[in-house]
This record gives sequence, C-alpha cells and structure tokens, in this order.
Amino acid sequence: MADTSDSLTILTERYGRRLAKHHVYQPAGGWVTRGYPANPALFSYEQHQVQSLDDLARVLKDAAADPAHVVIRAEPNVLAAASVAETGFTRRNKDCFDAVPRRWVCIDVDDVTAPGFDIRAAPGTTVAWLIKTHFPQEFQNTRIIWQLSSSAGLKDPERVKVHLWCWLSRPLGFEEMKAWRTLSGFPADDAMFRDVQIHYIADPSFEGAPDPCSERWGILEGEHDEIQVPEIDIAKAREKAAERGESFTGMVSGKDVPAILAKMGDGEGGHGFHAVILSAQMKWARVTPPAFYDRQREALKAEIRKAARSAYRRPGRSLEEVERNYLTDDVLDNGIDGAIKRVRERNVEAAADFPRAMPLAEAQSEIFGAARRFFVEALQ
Repeated sequence: MADTSDSLTILTERYGRRLAKHHVYQPAGGWVTRGYPANPALFSYEQHQVQSLDDLARVLKDAAADPAHVVIRAEPNVLAAASVAETGFTRRNKDCFDAVPRRWVCIDVDDVTAPGFDIRAAPGTTVAWLIKTHFPQEFQNTRIIWQLSSSAGLKDPERVKVHLWCWLSRPLGFEEMKAWRTLSGFPADDAMFRDVQIHYIADPSFEGAPDPCSERWGILEGEHDEIQVPEIDIAKAREKAAERGESFTGMVSGKDVPAILAKMGDGEGGHGFHAVILSAQMKWARVTPPAFYDRQREALKAEIRKAARSAYRRPGRSLEEVERNYLTDDVLDNGIDGAIKRVRERNVEAAADFPRAMPLAEAQSEIFGAARRFFVEALQ
C-alpha cells in the first residue's frame, strides 16, 4: 500500500507575538487594520504527522488557535535542531530548513471578483463558484479546506481572498507547483509554494464591530479526498512562460515600469491586465528607494490606470469591468502593499543568511556583488 503520510511544520514566534491582523472599526471610515510584526525570523518548531485532508484540517485548526503559530513547507534539519537545543529558537531560512515535496499545498487566491456573490454571507458558496470557474478539472468534485484571508470581507464582498488547502495524489515541490500553475492557469500566488514562505493561519481579531464574515474556515465537499495531480511538464511550462514574455513565475518582463505597462491588454502581443499590473508593481517596489514609497505611490497608480484604460480589450470585456477588477484604490493599494512586502521579505531573508563576520576582502566582494545584482535586476 502506498505511503500517504506527510508532515506539517508549525513554527512558534520566539516571543509569542501575535502573527495575525487586528481590525478596528471606525464608524466614519470603515475598518483600520493593525498589522503584525514584519518578517519574523526566529522560531521554535514542531512537526505534526498528517495522512489525509481530514488530518490536515484538524492540525491546522488546532495550530491556528495560537496566533503565534505559522506554517512553512520546509522541514527542520540538524542545524535547526542544534540551534533550538542551544537557544530555544532557530532562524527561518534555507540553512536551517530543507525543501521537501509535500502531499499538501496551500493555494493563495487574492485577486478574483465573484459577481453577484457575497464572501461575507456565503463564503462556502463563493468558494465553490471559484473552484468551478477558475480551476482545472482535477480540482472539481474534490474536498478542499478553505480559509478566508485576514482582509476578506472588510470592503468588497465580491472580492475573493482565500487560502485553499489541498491534499494531493503525490508530493510536489516548488518547481512542479509553479509549472502546474503556469500550465493550468489557476489563480495562485507562487510565493506560497516557496520552502520557507510563512503561511499565516490564525484568524484576525476585531474591535468595535463583529467579524463581517459569517465564518472563516470550512471544507468544500466532494466525492474525492485528494486532487489527482496531472503530468507536469516543467520544460513546457518554462516555454509557455517565455512565449508570453513572462518569467517562470508568471511575471511580465521589462526594463522598467513603462516597458511592462506597454504590454497591457488582450489580444496578440498583450499579456492581459492582472499579470502586467502585478509585474509593474513588483518592478516599482524593487527599484524605488523605500523612503520614496509613500510619495510615489499615487503616481504609480495613475500610470497603471492610464495604461489599462487605453489598452485593447477583447470583445465582451468592458472598461467598467477593468475599472472594477483592477483599478480601484483598494485593488491597486493591495497590490502595491503586497509587492513592497515581498521585496522586504526577500531582503530580510537575504540578510538573515548573510554571515555575521567575514574577512574584509570577502565582505567587499559580497557588497559589490549584491550591488551588481541589484542593478542587473532593476534593468531587466
């Protein structure tokens, strides 16, 4: 009989700080969100065995009860064990945690509009619509754990923000998950497939008014307990991404923001709207000095709107739909905030991996190399 066992790596923040959002209701202006500590790096860990979707649901719910808990895909190695034995904690980086293929995966959906649906009143029905309309055949009629994201339901009830926890027919690693997403086209943030990427699992807290969502966890029922993973051709996925002018992660390439935005639109030569806007936001976040993020944000939003409004739209796609799905302040600000967060996380992870002491000549070489890589990436 085939081995179906797997494990879940649950991390506990070193100081027990809450790693979940806190929303405060302002009667005159809606919800104001208080974030959690940015990019926590030090944790203790536990490994929990799971053998099915129901096991996964049980362990996740138990772990989510403690807001200091998060999940990652990687598993601790001897360096992590030695660090915890000596200090009580370890760093969340690739030195201390090893990449392993997993039977489980968390798919983060954060930019889908469900016209006529209400994520607040009927989250289960909305998730069922999402799977039916945006995911390939292998996901259909299959049981999937869903967890609403922390910001789901606070503003637009038709905006779907959800984590889909799935049990797979075979273990997949980062590259295969990226390739599957690229070939199938289902909506997902590839960052969640990374080995030490944090999966926030605790529910948000609310002050001044109750949670606008009727529930935040559930299981979409179906006849099958696991998703039958299709054959995944990684080489074909790379070719498909390259043909569209995208990186393997689905990002659209360009030497600067205007060059990326020039690829906006449907039809031949266009790359749609979603991927182009996200890619432009990532390019902007990488090349803009952090001190200028606030003062240049509105200019970026204006540039994106101008490009999107003048881009070619396929028959049936109205300007109103483009405005609603991609150009509202909420959507653009969320995308910019996400890009800034990802850039900061990468910088923190790189800093965590950087040695604390090294010979001067070696340090100079590292600094010059990092500067070269920065400018090369900025010009891509």
